[in-house]
Amino acid sequence: MADPVVYGALPTVSFAEISPDGRTVAQIQSANGVRAIAFYDLAGEKKTIGVELGDVDARHLLWAGPNHVLATVSASKTFAWGRGLETHEFWRLISVDRRTGEFTYLFSGASRFDRFFGAPELISTLKEEPEHILAGHVSNHGQYSIYKVNLADGKEKIVTRGDRADGGFKEKFAGTVDWVVDADSAPAVRVDYYTDDEQRRFYKPDSEGGWTLASALPEKEADEQQAVVYSLAGAPNLVYAKMIVDGYRKFVIFNIDSCKIEKEVFSPTGFDVGGAIVDPAQNTAIGVTYLDNFEQTYFLRPDLQKIQLDLEAALPSGKPHITSWSDDFIRIMVRVSYKDHPDQFFLFDREANSLALFSTAYSALDGRVAAVKERYDYTTSDGMRIPGYLTVPIGAQKKSMPLIVLPHGGPFARDSQAFDWWSFFYAARGYLVYQPNFRGSAGYGEAFREAGFGEWGRKMQDDITEGVQSLIADEIADPDRICIAGASYGGYAALAGATLTPDLYRCAVSVSGISNVLLLLSDARGNGNSENDYWTLRVGSRFSDEDSLRTISPLYNITPSTSPTMLIHSEHDIVVPVGQSRIMRNALRDAGREHEFVVMDGEDHWLSTARARTEMLQRSIEFIDKHIGQ
Repeated sequence: MADPVVYGALPTVSFAEISPDGRTVAQIQSANGVRAIAFYDLAGEKKTIGVELGDVDARHLLWAGPNHVLATVSASKTFAWGRGLETHEFWRLISVDRRTGEFTYLFSGASRFDRFFGAPELISTLKEEPEHILAGHVSNHGQYSIYKVNLADGKEKIVTRGDRADGGFKEKFAGTVDWVVDADSAPAVRVDYYTDDEQRRFYKPDSEGGWTLASALPEKEADEQQAVVYSLAGAPNLVYAKMIVDGYRKFVIFNIDSCKIEKEVFSPTGFDVGGAIVDPAQNTAIGVTYLDNFEQTYFLRPDLQKIQLDLEAALPSGKPHITSWSDDFIRIMVRVSYKDHPDQFFLFDREANSLALFSTAYSALDGRVAAVKERYDYTTSDGMRIPGYLTVPIGAQKKSMPLIVLPHGGPFARDSQAFDWWSFFYAARGYLVYQPNFRGSAGYGEAFREAGFGEWGRKMQDDITEGVQSLIADEIADPDRICIAGASYGGYAALAGATLTPDLYRCAVSVSGISNVLLLLSDARGNGNSENDYWTLRVGSRFSDEDSLRTISPLYNITPSTSPTMLIHSEHDIVVPVGQSRIMRNALRDAGREHEFVVMDGEDHWLSTARARTEMLQRSIEFIDKHIGQ
């Protein structure tokens, strides 16, 4: 029987990156709940230097020059703020020296962790100064500027200041949001966003050391970015960008002088481009990523695209994705995703013509996962095609099986066919797991995304309901043994299932879910006009739509038939405050409905620790087994 401790453990390896000289692999590893950065010297004797990260969550890892890696870390803390206690997520960027294992916080002159603006971001490595980088960081005054940062001591020096117009108490923002540098790491394009006239503006450097407006794109404050820029594209006025064209996000060459698209470079049929792969040695985009069933890669350079295709031929059971490479592209680190077991990391040496397994994401599960994730699509009653996935226990007949519905969070996100620890745990316990990408999910184009606007608890929820009904009609799911579970928006969908369609579900498990949509919008209002406009467009107005929002809030729809409900919530959740579950607990208790309430002390919204994941899996499976188990 599947052990929640094994499935709830942090990944053994979550990142594996090859150094620019091809001599060292850096990994973020976890053992017994402790994260560390480990360096593996590939030349001669394989020695390891490890650096414990302490009581922080590791979010990202990448090389910044030949001798240092950068790790983005965060920590949640509760402290007195304003009128009472508040919980906030603090972010920081650290530099670790592969030669000594010593680490330092970058921007050491600033506060130790940044509560408001997140960690600094790498903009460019510096060929002539390998111990320094250019990094973008938002100052306390709200200026997103470029700094030159010493990787050894963390100290920074301003290179180019971003713009920030004073919004005063109007909560209107105007200022720099992005930069592009040229092959020599000189600032080449500045991107600002102005809320007053709702424009994304592009600037070029002038002859006097300042910046000149090149053009501007209209962009509504509550909408998504109309142009995400990555690098220059062969001329000072041309940039590689991700833009909306004919209803999909495509990879294009954009002329900032004419404000027109010069060329459509790549567009996957039926899907949005996810982003660009940028070569840090040249500061130029070399590839594009997108997500269909798995993360896919398309390289702009023919020689690199041939490597990608060769890897796909060599690893036919998985989907390879190049994550890092030596500057000469001789040694390449490859992450491979599968539909039936966790990711693996391979080291490809082109000179030696060898492809070898280097590490695996979950060593305790590698080769021992007893489930496979399959596609399951259906068409809704209003004609919308809904893609989704079924995680099926190995050997199951897919006939009248107990079903756990597991809608994703976001809600403007999506699930894929790759292994994930939550659905595979339930499948290993003998359950069929259904993950629908309901309307509003990301990656399928603007029409599909916008079809979810204003449809919380309505058509978005109907997509989940009708997907379950399709599984019943296909005699795959047992109609008398169905539960719904999810986290964040998925937690809301679970509560909506328990209250709006209780006849369909024998139980519901909400992890950090929303019970009162009005309260969610009220919290968003405290983050400024742009945040409030964002949610008004996608969910509704807490003022003009109050009655309608009550009809989709589980808190106001508890009846004698409401399904038995488990509420699990992290104490330090900064995205969905734990109060959302507390008020639902109180309402269920007052209504005499069966429920359980679990508060995970010290944990965050993302279940970032093994303790949080394990507790969630253990408590939820006990509850689910009680209601639909054998």
